Amino acid sequence: MSRHNKDKEPKEKLLNPEEIRKKLSDPWISLRNAIIVIVIVSVILAVWIAEQGNPNVPFWDRVLPPLVLAISIPVVAVLFYLINRYIFRR
Repeated sequence: MSRHNKDKEPKEKLLNPEEIRKKLSDPWISLRNAIIVIVIVSVILAVWIAEQGNPNVPFWDRVLPPLVLAISIPVVAVLFYLINRYIFRR
């Protein structure tokens, strides 16, 4: 029996550069799912930060910074999305 088996399956077809660019430019998560994840994470982070606050501090002084954080995280994410969309003209 020879070392080179001629019954081997052919090697996978190599992708050309255009196909590679297309595969790399496709998003790995949908925009809807990304927004949901960002909002959930920012709310969880805000609740966690508010819970860590000093109970002797007035309520609004304890809740206002996490609330600003919870609002600013999705705003920054949407801002970066719009900048990316403007630059690459999708």
